Amino acid sequence: MAKYKVGDRVRVKSDLKNETQYGRDITTGDMISFAGKEVTIRTVTSAGSYKIEGNTWNWTDEMFEESIYKVGQELYSDDSVDYHKTVVEVTPTYVITKDSDDGSLNAYEINDDGGFSEDWSANTPLVEITLAEIAKLKGVDVNLIRVKD
Repeated sequence: MAKYKVGDRVRVKSDLKNETQYGRDITTGDMISFAGKEVTIRTVTSAGSYKIEGNTWNWTDEMFEESIYKVGQELYSDDSVDYHKTVVEVTPTYVITKDSDDGSLNAYEINDDGGFSEDWSANTPLVEITLAEIAKLKGVDVNLIRVKD
């Protein structure tokens, strides 16, 4: 069974090597140009490989970086900050959480080291998210968003 689905955004391993076997497929020179970049899954093949937007080669799970955050994962406070949040969406560049107390959604950028600050107030909420991402998160079609200051 495939780990990712059509439309998922994943990050290609930054240390992807040319002509190297990852899972059941071997990388090509064309694939190396995507190293470290965020890409979108275009197709999932019957064999469980992937096609990504902008490239025709087969990609495997082993060619993508793992996120340390998983949907449904619960995050609890430490001594300095009191919170209880549940991860509701993860991409290679941000994580969206739902606050257990008031139900509010918060999006935080993931740091270069794969984490984000334990001090939630230090994280800057994202201001860029696609309508498709919001629709997926909310489970409804979204055509328009009004932003209030």
